[in-house]
Amino acid sequence: MSQQREFLSRLIERFDALGIVQMQGDTLDRDYLRRWATEIGVGDLLGKLLAIGADI
Repeated sequence: MSQQREFLSRLIERFDALGIVQMQGDTLDRDYLRRWATEIGVGDLLGKLLAIGADI
C-alpha cells in the first residue's frame, strides 16, 4: 500500500473511532478500553480520542 493510502486509511479509522466515542458517550467502559489500549500499545492514542470526544 502506498504511503498516501496508508495515511488516509489510518485517518479514516481515527475518525471512525472518534465517532464511536461521540455517539456512545458515557456508556463506554473507559476503564476497560484503557486497560486494553495500554496492553496493545495504543493507550496514548485512546487518551487523545477520549479527550477530543469529550470536547466536542
